[in-house]
Amino acid sequence: MPDDLSAPLLDSFLHRRSLGVIPSLDVIRRLLKLTGGPERSFAAVHVAGTNGKGSVCAMLASILQQAGYRVGLYTSPHLRNFRERIRVDGEPVQESLLRACLQKVEQADRATGLRPATFFEAATAAAFLCFRQAGVDMAVIETGMGGRWDATVLCRPILTVITPIGIDHTEFLGTEPAAIASEKCGILKAGIAALTAEQDEEVMAVIRQEARRRKSPLRRVSDLVRVERFSSGLQGQELVLETTHGRLEIRLPLAGTFQRENSALACAAALMLAEQHAGRPGLEHIRTGLEGVEWPGRFHVVGTSPPVILDGAHNVHAARSLAASLREVLGTTRIAVVAGFLKDKDVEGIGAVLAPHVGSCWTVRPDSERGMDAAEAARRLNTAGIRADPRVRMAEAVEAARRWAVAHGSVVLVTGSLYLVGAVLEMVAAQSCSPSAGAGEARIWQGYS
Repeated sequence: MPDDLSAPLLDSFLHRRSLGVIPSLDVIRRLLKLTGGPERSFAAVHVAGTNGKGSVCAMLASILQQAGYRVGLYTSPHLRNFRERIRVDGEPVQESLLRACLQKVEQADRATGLRPATFFEAATAAAFLCFRQAGVDMAVIETGMGGRWDATVLCRPILTVITPIGIDHTEFLGTEPAAIASEKCGILKAGIAALTAEQDEEVMAVIRQEARRRKSPLRRVSDLVRVERFSSGLQGQELVLETTHGRLEIRLPLAGTFQRENSALACAAALMLAEQHAGRPGLEHIRTGLEGVEWPGRFHVVGTSPPVILDGAHNVHAARSLAASLREVLGTTRIAVVAGFLKDKDVEGIGAVLAPHVGSCWTVRPDSERGMDAAEAARRLNTAGIRADPRVRMAEAVEAARRWAVAHGSVVLVTGSLYLVGAVLEMVAAQSCSPSAGAGEARIWQGYS
């Protein structure tokens, strides 16, 4: 995942990744105090959950921008460069502004008298500073992992949103859906309206209980919006949303069954915000916002010969949503898969879900210190019923998958990690422009954009 900040500052900042995740709010609270409380300068919509957080955040930010607000968007991880995490009115934060805010965070971190800030704590403080400096009215903030101990929990929300909850990050959040739901509900605030996606019965019971305990008035997406009908394809889908305020016909540019659910949740969140802000955003803002949203890496199709689907599904819940989308768009067609995973992922579980759709598979190691070796990933996929061939280089794996897909009139799927998706997007962007690109890589991406 290349970055475009100056090397010394970036190296110092990225080195914080080695500190890992520390469940405490002491440092981020101190950082924000030393930098003048930037979290108090904007209203926030705070979004937690296991899957769909980023998509819902991007949709809602697009809607709010159409309604005339100056909108900040904070999400993670990034795909190609760090500035993607912090956006203002749909654009990555300016490099000069980000550099200045990171420098302020570095200075504050040396003055806390506490342990060094983790990567995510420092990134969150920098994002809040950027939003203050950019004059943001409203920011849509995605949690990094949980909720209760997440650095973003110190934002000042006017609405909290919980997306579908499943099992992920078990070393930090536990293995039981109820326990995970309780952690995610840490974003709920007394007197602040909350919205949840439809959930499994056990998870919904926990959310209701936590909302009552925290005195947060809770609504379900189905109280406000339902998807009436749709048509879908690889390039997007047409939806009819029935809302408490009227009917919406939308051409959603994002494909995938799960994006219908995400669009309904974003629409419901916008309607709840409108109740607080004299009808803004309105239905037309919602329609144009959803039709203009961009969110790469989630059932994201690049190219046509053959199509390559990029989907960062990295847990069983997300794999099920991906499999449902494949069934809807491709039916029983078997596909070529390039897969890579981080070491803590349930590869066998993901593989078992995707196995009925896989014609051939190649594994690679994601470019991360937590990346699983390609041979180990192949072994674990084999256990799940997918015969996989490990490859050293991404270009080799994609070329093999592309050839298979062309021969079988099929498509290529790149999945298992957003690190992998980011690497492919970088290859697509580079095309054959780099003098160092090999002829094989140039051939792979001819015609892709």
